[in-house]
Amino acid sequence: MNERKKAESPEFAKAELLASKRYTGVDKDVLRAMLPDHELVSHERAARLLQQFKQTEVR
Repeated sequence: MNERKKAESPEFAKAELLASKRYTGVDKDVLRAMLPDHELVSHERAARLLQQFKQTEVR
């Protein structure tokens, strides 16, 4: 069932994610830098990328 739910997750273009009210301004800046321009991405993947970025140790 979990696999089926993942398969049905909607995917969005980078511009659509950046236009979403779901993300803060800082989150949008991070996504703008990290997401490929011509690839569809789900909200779940975007959230994972943001989480990984926020957990990265600053040097």
